[in-house]
Amino acid sequence: MNETLIAKLQKDLALNAIVKTDLQNEARSANATRARDIKSTLAKVEDNSRELEEHIVQLQEQDKREAAADAARPRGNGGGTYPYDQMMRTGYERGGTYRDPHEDPTSPSFFRDMRNARLGDWQAADRLSRNEQERAWRPVRAT
Repeated sequence: MNETLIAKLQKDLALNAIVKTDLQNEARSANATRARDIKSTLAKVEDNSRELEEHIVQLQEQDKREAAADAARPRGNGGGTYPYDQMMRTGYERGGTYRDPHEDPTSPSFFRDMRNARLGDWQAADRLSRNEQERAWRPVRAT
């Protein structure tokens, strides 16, 4: 996931360590004014190194979290990642509460029941509830 970025940051961190060593060696032999400048630069290199280390740790933690989330994600049939891969919609094979009004003009109207249930019609609310159960997702039995 973040491996290439982490590798690049680790290379930058190694380069910072080399620069830090070179600056420390140069500071030992420099005059006072030059030594102050070198120490200022050295402080910036050390700050940069700390930031790189923190960023590397954050990326590694993010990789761990993503790996854990990926492992916890349900796997469906055929390697899919969706839980409804092994589910099927029921209620369509039988008539159900609401049918096509062109085929069965006596069938109750879904939209009329929606309105009437809001207005307090308990029979309409019961038909809506029964329709919800008929159309629910159900697990497919292994055959």
